[in-house]
Amino acid sequence: EMSYRFSSSSSGGYGTPNWVEFAKVIDPEEGYCKDDIIIVEARITVESDHGSRFRRRTEIEFGNPSDLSDIVLIVEGKQMHVSRQFLAAQSSYFRSLFYRGFKESNEPAIHMGEDVKFEEFTALLKVLYRTAHLVADTNVVPILALADRFDFKMIIDEIELFLMRSDKMGPDRKLRIADEFRLATVKDAALDYFDCLSKIDKLLDSPEFPSLSKELTDVIFKKYVRLRKVEELKAK
Repeated sequence: EMSYRFSSSSSGGYGTPNWVEFAKVIDPEEGYCKDDIIIVEARITVESDHGSRFRRRTEIEFGNPSDLSDIVLIVEGKQMHVSRQFLAAQSSYFRSLFYRGFKESNEPAIHMGEDVKFEEFTALLKVLYRTAHLVADTNVVPILALADRFDFKMIIDEIELFLMRSDKMGPDRKLRIADEFRLATVKDAALDYFDCLSKIDKLLDSPEFPSLSKELTDVIFKKYVRLRKVEELKAK
C-alpha cells in the first residue's frame, strides 16, 4: 500500500508528487503485483481548494472622458470617448482618418454617420477593448458589419472563430454570413455540412438561400448535381 499527500506548495504549486517507479511496482518482491495483476484503487479527500484567480475585465465608460481618451466619436447624437492611437492600431480606416492628413485629424469630435447605430457601435467597442464577450448569435451580424466597414481585422477574426465554434446557429445562416462578409474558412466548413441531397434540399427551401451570391449558388448546384449522380450510380 502506498500513500501520497498532495500539497499546493509542492512541485511548483501544482501539488503533483513523485510517483513510485514502474519497475518497482511490477516487482513481485515489492508486494504491489500479485499473480501478474496490479489493482490500483484511489481514495481522494480534498482538504482545501486553491482555485486560480481570474482577472476581471476592465470596465470602460465610453460616455465619459478618461485619461485614455483623446477623441470623441458622435454616434446617433451621443458622445463616445475613445483613443485615437488604439483605434488606429486596430483599424486601417481610423489610421487613415487620424494620421493621413484628413481634415478630421485635428477635430475634437467626429460624426460617424447617420446609419451607424449607437448600441451596435458600443458592442463593437466593447469587443475591441476586451471589456466583455458580447459576440452572440443575436448580434454577430451587426458587429461583423461594422468591423468589416471600418476594417477591424481582429474582430473579424474573432467572429470567424465564434462562427466556427457556434453550435446554436444553423449551417444555412452561417453560409449566408460567410458569403456576405467573405469568410472563407466559415464558408468552406458550412459547405462541408451539405454532403447529401436531403440537406441541400433543405438549404434550397431555407429563407437564407435567396440571399446567397450567384457564385456560391453555382457551387451548391454543382455539388447537388454531383451528389445526384452518385445516388443514381448507387441505385443501379
